[in-house]
Amino acid sequence: MHRKVVPEKLDALPAHAPEAVRSRQDLERINALMGNHAWVTGILRYRLPGQVVEIGAGDGKLANALVELGWKVTAVDLAPKPSTCASEVSWLRCDLRDVLDDVEGDVLLGSLVWHHFKTAELQDFRKLVDRFHGFLASEPWRVHHARLLALTLVPFVNGVTRHDMFVSIRAGFQRGELPAWLELPESRWEIQEAVALLGAYRLQAWKRQA
Repeated sequence: MHRKVVPEKLDALPAHAPEAVRSRQDLERINALMGNHAWVTGILRYRLPGQVVEIGAGDGKLANALVELGWKVTAVDLAPKPSTCASEVSWLRCDLRDVLDDVEGDVLLGSLVWHHFKTAELQDFRKLVDRFHGFLASEPWRVHHARLLALTLVPFVNGVTRHDMFVSIRAGFQRGELPAWLELPESRWEIQEAVALLGAYRLQAWKRQA
């Protein structure tokens, strides 16, 4: 399956539109089903807390969980900061491309966010990623198996999510692609890639000590 990135309906809706609110609720459940947040917290729970920057923070629940683990969190999202998001979370309501030179920290992470960018756009983030010690990404796995799984969710999600699920999978990743496009050579980074049966591709990268 060739990678293809096209606009998702949720991105074009006002944050408080009923269809957008429902779709974000769908995404929260999908994130839980895929185990994305549990994967991130499972990794960072056993590392010395520092500064983490979360791209596409959504409902803020992952940011809250990281704060509870002792991490300082900066969240970047197009939507406003949710009322349920902890006051300790620094929330930047903007496009990531607008703050490329302003965000830095120990760990950069994103869950269901990097597939929004075309290959050429991903290459623009190389310098950003290089400013961090760690990089975590949990994204759609671009395989037919994931499309079949998405079909089972169709009756339970709204029209926006229904459209965006299949668009996301087509824009997702297979092993080796994201490290290459973000320029994460194994000579400088310890790289672990994995896929989950529920349709997730996961990348964990940590800079090697000189």
